[in-house]
Amino acid sequence: MITNEIPGKPAVAATFSPGQTVGESFTLKQKLSTGDPGAPGGDLGIPWLAHDSESGKDVSLLFLPAALLGDARVMEELRAQVKLNRQLIHPHVLRTHDFIEEEGWAAISSDPVEADTLASLLEKQKNGAFDPSQAQAWLSSVCQTLDDAHRAGLLHRDLVPRNILLAKDGKVLVANFGISRI
Repeated sequence: MITNEIPGKPAVAATFSPGQTVGESFTLKQKLSTGDPGAPGGDLGIPWLAHDSESGKDVSLLFLPAALLGDARVMEELRAQVKLNRQLIHPHVLRTHDFIEEEGWAAISSDPVEADTLASLLEKQKNGAFDPSQAQAWLSSVCQTLDDAHRAGLLHRDLVPRNILLAKDGKVLVANFGISRI
């Protein structure tokens, strides 16, 4: 368990820089923009694009905020939820890979994706709402994804617009499955 955080001091992850290797196999490439404060990352932590030398692939690393690192209950729940999420392989769920902990930081690794959150897109709408025909395909995809997950015994627990991603290729993804509520 990480207990070296000092109130008022930034987490070690806040001092990371591109090119730095963390966790033995992750080379940080760039800090990712969340697009809005509630996006995956956002208030959940600091997202980075990194290269994983073990898998030979790029991943997204969501470095958790310092406030969470010292909370044993929260950290245990996150470990357990990430373990469950590794079982959830679905074309419309942002794939979670691992929970990585080192001295001074912890991160959740997932597939990288270029996407906007439904929340950030909603803010850009003139009247604060989507046209129903525009949202129908997204909602259908999200409902089918949730139905599939529920049949597998997994719950999202925090399905809000910031956890629905609209990828640049048009794909709809549900993010932070069971994680952001913790």
